Amino acid sequence: MSSPLSRVSPYRALVLGLSLALPVVMSQSLPAAGPDQPASEPPAVSRPAVPKEVRGVWVVRTDLTTPQAVSRVVRHARQNGLNTLFVQVRGRGDAYYSGGLEPRAKALAKAGPAFDPLSQIVREGHEAGLQVHAWVNACYVWSEKKGPGPDHLVSAHRDWLAVDRAGRRCAVGDAEVFICPGNPAARAHLAAVCRDLARRYAVDGVQLDYIRYNNGNTCFCGPCLKRFETYVAPKSTPAKMAALKAKGRLGVVQGYAWSWKQFRRDQITALVREVRTAVKAERPSVLLSAAVIPWGAFPGDFRKTEAYNTVGQDWYGWIREGLVDAVCPMTYQANLAGFKKWVHGVQRDHPEFPVWFGIGAYLFGPESAAVKIQATRQAGAPGWVLFSYTAVTQSGTNDGYLKSLKARVLPRETASAR
Repeated sequence: MSSPLSRVSPYRALVLGLSLALPVVMSQSLPAAGPDQPASEPPAVSRPAVPKEVRGVWVVRTDLTTPQAVSRVVRHARQNGLNTLFVQVRGRGDAYYSGGLEPRAKALAKAGPAFDPLSQIVREGHEAGLQVHAWVNACYVWSEKKGPGPDHLVSAHRDWLAVDRAGRRCAVGDAEVFICPGNPAARAHLAAVCRDLARRYAVDGVQLDYIRYNNGNTCFCGPCLKRFETYVAPKSTPAKMAALKAKGRLGVVQGYAWSWKQFRRDQITALVREVRTAVKAERPSVLLSAAVIPWGAFPGDFRKTEAYNTVGQDWYGWIREGLVDAVCPMTYQANLAGFKKWVHGVQRDHPEFPVWFGIGAYLFGPESAAVKIQATRQAGAPGWVLFSYTAVTQSGTNDGYLKSLKARVLPRETASAR
């Protein structure tokens, strides 16, 4: 079977061809330079191995906008027993790093063009013995009422944006602007962005977030509907297809409702596969993980979840196929019983796979977070991740929450530090 990256449109071939041609750099990062400017290789720093227990925190991009803030993140993590940072370097189709394939985030303007938050946090994080993963918002590309500049994909590639059931395309001003996950050029672009990160930065991993449809109402663009017709043609007849098309734009979708859901899942899975191929081709050691949906109560059967049925995110399938190296279910349930059901359910179904459970620390205090961490340990899970650094440090101004949590979940380390 040929690689998914070998069946490409001209645009997709161009984007991936450019990234394929770039030299492999095993340094901490390249200095701030243009995409077509060669940069010297800085001295390499040895990277820490994946911890036996991942004790992580998601660091939102708003806490990466100055050199002082970046150093504070590393210091707070190291002093409070955390060992893994998931740093948001692509928020809404922009770059919280230098010299990338997307426009530099406007929030970095005050710090000046020489500031590269990803370069700094990788260097300082590794020096402190921390793993650093580049957290990428995949399909979610805009949310502000005011539009981005002309070089942003929302402006330059409006045809990449998802279309709803009524035929309306996402637009600036919407609460959530998503790409169409089935669009070949949009997919190629995301894969190239992730490959570029693996090429130019010594990140330990790339984590995909929002790797899904925004809801059940997208994407119904013309190309998606055409692809779906081809998808279901083998199980139909010309006469039946003609009859369904006569019912209107969504006739075939309505006639094959179950297949439509599977088609959507297949689009997201293909996107994950293409990103994995791109990242691993650049640097096989980079871990590809995904922050995944565990909405509602654990139903016992994954095929009954909203992730599977509503937003096309078959993350159990990704685990089985080996498309991801780890998953972080965003188990932000404040209720301990609900949290435990997800933890025990996933551990029962995938006992040997690296699952790092999300802890919704923004919803409750360190006492409740500690109880949930103990629940992951009792279930045999190899890690947990706090959401978010912003919440547990009051945007970097106070690490009291983390100190309290450390005293509860890492008592020996706390005692030895006195």
